[in-house]
Amino acid sequence: MFQRAAAQLKAWGQPHQLALNLSAHDMAGSSLYVHTPNPNAQGAPFPHDFTHGETVTVAPTWLAGLLHPDHHLLFRHVFAGYTWFVVVPKDHVARARGESMR
Repeated sequence: MFQRAAAQLKAWGQPHQLALNLSAHDMAGSSLYVHTPNPNAQGAPFPHDFTHGETVTVAPTWLAGLLHPDHHLLFRHVFAGYTWFVVVPKDHVARARGESMR
């Protein structure tokens, strides 16, 4: 699903960012985010920096099959005692930081 959404959004050709937010405790709370520029939004900058939290270099077993280390970054957040994982394509992180992808 994540790879298909990334391919479809790339073909769309409009500025966007993609992130997968996964709950370690309740998968019903998980979601796929597509973030686009919004000239009317205050406090919702584009591009958004999804890199807050702890960088995870070894994904949990239940998540490892979704990731390709050459293409994705994984971050862990703990909020209200619950663990969340955020998967972001590497090129979206570089864009948010103003870096170029080599």
